[in-house]
Amino acid sequence: MNFYKMHGLKNDFVVIENMQRQHGLTKEQIMFLCDRKEGIGADGLILIEPSLCADVRMKYFNSDGSIAQVCGNGLRCVAKYVYDKKLIANSQMRIESEGRGYDIVIKALDEQKEAKTIRVNMGKACFESAKIPVETGDTTALNITTEIAGESMSLSAVAFPNPHAILIAESWDEKTMQRIGAALQQHALFLQQVNANFVIVKSRGEVELTTYERGVGITEACGSGACATAAVLYKNNIVDAKVLVKMPGGTLKINIDSNENVFMTGEAVTVFAGTI
Repeated sequence: MNFYKMHGLKNDFVVIENMQRQHGLTKEQIMFLCDRKEGIGADGLILIEPSLCADVRMKYFNSDGSIAQVCGNGLRCVAKYVYDKKLIANSQMRIESEGRGYDIVIKALDEQKEAKTIRVNMGKACFESAKIPVETGDTTALNITTEIAGESMSLSAVAFPNPHAILIAESWDEKTMQRIGAALQQHALFLQQVNANFVIVKSRGEVELTTYERGVGITEACGSGACATAAVLYKNNIVDAKVLVKMPGGTLKINIDSNENVFMTGEAVTVFAGTI
């Protein structure tokens, strides 16, 4: 089987072209391919497949074999792949992920005339508790207080469309993020587990973010997490409509328009190709 190793801000993926639907991978095979000791190694695996409602479909799996609704960094990698491989003829495209379409524009090319900087319209954040889903007893899950790992904490929950929890503090250490992130996966609030976003607000135009992704753990970057974080902070009037989200793996530019659509701009990189 042929594959490409790609990353968006060091959030890395095994990318497999499956336009003939020739590859039917089991959960165990996906876990093996993503294993950093025995397999290729990645935060997730992406199958690029035909779509009835878009140019192509991205089928995204976390490293534990579970399916995610979307992956923002993965969308940019798929856009780069199909542009560089000339599966799509122009710089504007639409990519489907779990029944939802995302409009994408290649904004800048590298010296080899391959896609480098990519903008994705990630759509609107969903703040409805039932659709996240989260059990709050209220219609939204903004600025709620709950007990996590034995201590009282404030968070906001949002779907983008993956479920995200946004937690803000003046500082975060890795041990604390690991402990709280793991505890949130078993928390009664979150019916489908949750991506935990640990945020430090530097100014109205800049935040620092580390994400503990469900099915993966702490990652170098999370595109949907960056968008979810910006949407929550903007709704609470903490940041402006244009904000830089700085993550361990790099920075995304997030813009929120007058209709509350969230646009994510960042790079995608092809690391190597191989067979397994």
